[in-house]
Formats: sequence, C-alpha cells, structure tokens
Amino acid sequence: MIKTLAVFTVAWHDRSALFEKAAGYIKSVWHRIKHNARLAQPIILLFLLVALLVVVMARVKLDNERIREAQEMAAAEQMRLDLEKQEAIRASMVAAEQAKAQEAADAHRADCEAVARVLYGTALHHSEDAQKAVVWCIINRVESSLYPDTVQEVCKQESQWMGYSAENPIISSLYDVADEVISGWEAGGYRAISPDYLFLSWTSTEIVLRTSFEETSRTHYWRAG
Repeated sequence: MIKTLAVFTVAWHDRSALFEKAAGYIKSVWHRIKHNARLAQPIILLFLLVALLVVVMARVKLDNERIREAQEMAAAEQMRLDLEKQEAIRASMVAAEQAKAQEAADAHRADCEAVARVLYGTALHHSEDAQKAVVWCIINRVESSLYPDTVQEVCKQESQWMGYSAENPIISSLYDVADEVISGWEAGGYRAISPDYLFLSWTSTEIVLRTSFEETSRTHYWRAG
C-alpha cells in the first residue's frame, strides 16, 4: 500500500512529463495512422471499385434474368393466344363446313321430296325405270336455260306438271327413286336419259319423254311402261 502511494506520488509530481510523453506517443500513432491511411487509399479505392463493379454486374445479371423471364412469359402468352386463335379459326371452319353440309343435305332432301310429289301424280303405278325417266326429265329442265335453275322451282313451276301438288304424300319408294337419280346426277354419275328430253306426257300405261313440245318429224321419244 505504501509502495503504491509512493509510486503514485512520484507519478503525480512527474505528471507533466508523463502527459507530454503520452501526447507525443498519441501524436506519433496518429501520424502513422494518417500515413498508413494515405498508403491504403489506392487499395481502398480499388476495393470500392471492385465492389461497385461486382454490384453493377450482379444488378445487370438480375435485370437480364428478369428481362429474359418477361420475354419468355410474353412468348408463352403469345403462343397461347396464337393457339387459341388457330383453334377458333378451325372451329369456325368446321362449323361453317358443317352448316354448309347441313344446308346441302336440307336442300337435297327438299329436292327429293318435291320430285317424289311429282312422281306421285305422274308415275305412281309405273315401273321404276319410268319413274327414273321422269326424274331425269326434271333434271334436264334444271340444266336447260329455258326453265328455272333448281329442282324445286322446276317441280313447282305452274302449268308444267299436272300431277304435282304440294298436298301429295311423300311415299318412301318414290323418295328413294328421286334420291338415287338426284344423288347420281349431283355426283356426275351415269346419265340414263339424254338432256334433250325436256317434255313429258303420260297415260295409265306408259311414260313418254319428248324432245319438243309440238310433235314434228324431228321429235325424238323415250317411252317406258
């Protein structure tokens, strides 16, 4: 205890010298720090530049990845829209084709029904060949420039088919004859009757097709029982 007090007393008396030494030491350390800091400045700057470059490169990479992801998403969305558009076009085309086919089927059925009504009034009790000849006479008129352009219009033309009536029943056997001949004609199949036979007369025993309305030496006939 006494020694400690003695040391403290001596130090207190020499406090000025101690303070000067401490101040000198601190000053020396400070100068070394400043000197080292000046030496370290290029290294620090280089480090900062490298760190900044790394940050910039990382940001650029991140931005590029985001851009690529956005482009991929946009491309996928465009592909989806294109597929939907193509599917809509295909569906529309299929629907149009189906509608066209249904329209053709409806028109064909209506043609056959009209012809079946003509056959009912003109060739109900005649042979199938005679009935087909009547159908061909109707078709010949459709193809002729002198008569309407559709089967139904030819069948319903006034003062032409005395046996036709909208009230005539549609008998399945007559409908089948009409369907067979009209289907063959539409498909471009075999023509049993020349297109020149545009006129028809009938009795209870035979069907007569003629090439002219008034009989002349040039009139050709096609007869069927």
